[in-house]
Amino acid sequence: MKKNLLKSKMSLHEDNNKTLAHKLKITPSAFSRKINGSSNFTIEEMKFIRKEYELSDFEFNVSNGRK
Repeated sequence: MKKNLLKSKMSLHEDNNKTLAHKLKITPSAFSRKINGSSNFTIEEMKFIRKEYELSDFEFNVSNGRK
């Protein structure tokens, strides 16, 4: 998932790393590893993020490296 797109969507929804980590039921440090690419988001986490931030098919596919 593209970090810049996720951060901009988080900002629009007044979320930060800590609040989104809480929503995903993971620790802020685990979220940090995932957003920085050291670890991967699970499919369930990605589904939640897509729904939470109303990502379009285009945004979701581009953010996952597909076009």
